[in-house]
Amino acid sequence: NVPLQLSIEDHTFTAIAMDSLDIEPIEDLTNVWLAAGERYDIVVKTKTSVAQNNAYKIKIMGYADINKKEGQLCSIAWLKYPGQTIDYDYVTPGNCSGFDDSSTGRTLNPVPNNFAEWEGSPDNGKFFIKDTRSLQNQPTINIDNLGNLNTHYIEFIGDITFNNKRMKYPDCSFLATNPEKVTGRCDQNVDPGSSTTADLYSHICTLT
Repeated sequence: NVPLQLSIEDHTFTAIAMDSLDIEPIEDLTNVWLAAGERYDIVVKTKTSVAQNNAYKIKIMGYADINKKEGQLCSIAWLKYPGQTIDYDYVTPGNCSGFDDSSTGRTLNPVPNNFAEWEGSPDNGKFFIKDTRSLQNQPTINIDNLGNLNTHYIEFIGDITFNNKRMKYPDCSFLATNPEKVTGRCDQNVDPGSSTTADLYSHICTLT
């Protein structure tokens, strides 16, 4: 579970959405970092003609220790144009040399472990979360006068659901329920807020 960097050999791309929310396009990117749960929609600038016979590498890499840049991990996929061939003899180098493109070019969502890069973005070619702008949504909160950045926030108010679904709490605590019983959990209607501890324990199901 480490951040991964994606780049495409000799190609650039434009980011158009972040976590399914449209953003002001960020163009001419050479690589993007992705942590667990993060999503970006990108449009790759493809070529009208190719100058090499072999397909282009889609490079994925990361570090087991991102701060020390130790424990390199990398793999590839192929971007193949008509007439190109895939180099089936290619072996990913053990030290992932040539994979880390974050020191050059334009990087989206770099790992935020360098305050100087954070402070100098996006003029330095690094585009952090704070540098992205929503196309349509206006800020919903304003802390320390940061609302004018037009950063997009999702504000949970009122009756909160996730995709219009919510979890129904069982009649007694999760650890006190029989996992084999799908309905009628504990067969009791115990209100933890109004019951005494003795009442609650008297209705505990058998743990299996």
